[in-house]
Amino acid sequence: MGSNQPHLLLVDDDIAAIQVLGRILAHYPEQHFATSGDEALAQARARRPDIILLDADMPGMSGFDLCRLFKRDPALMDVPVIFTTAHPSVAFEVSAFDCGAADFVAKPVAPDHLRARVRAHLQDTWNPSGPADTAE
Repeated sequence: MGSNQPHLLLVDDDIAAIQVLGRILAHYPEQHFATSGDEALAQARARRPDIILLDADMPGMSGFDLCRLFKRDPALMDVPVIFTTAHPSVAFEVSAFDCGAADFVAKPVAPDHLRARVRAHLQDTWNPSGPADTAE
């Protein structure tokens, strides 16, 4: 019995930031949350998300390290990762893309901007009915 909603994984060591992202993306009800890299990796492996929103600056395992782990895992490598971080510098953005991120959104996030980015990446990757029928 599958869900007809995309599964989002929101990862940030700041619970308030997760709550803000969750509210902004409330029209996607299948949301799961993690406050550490280890927790996020375990959740992603237990139930493959359709998209991951990830903070870069976390204690222990950084978001960059976590993104590299996602991209090395055959089951997760195609999941788009959007970094959501309070570091709007070009260097942080370049680092995010270098480790495999699909997108980068600086905090504080503009709700319409974040929803548009998530929607665009889900359109590229999420198909609620499964693989397209390519039989001719």
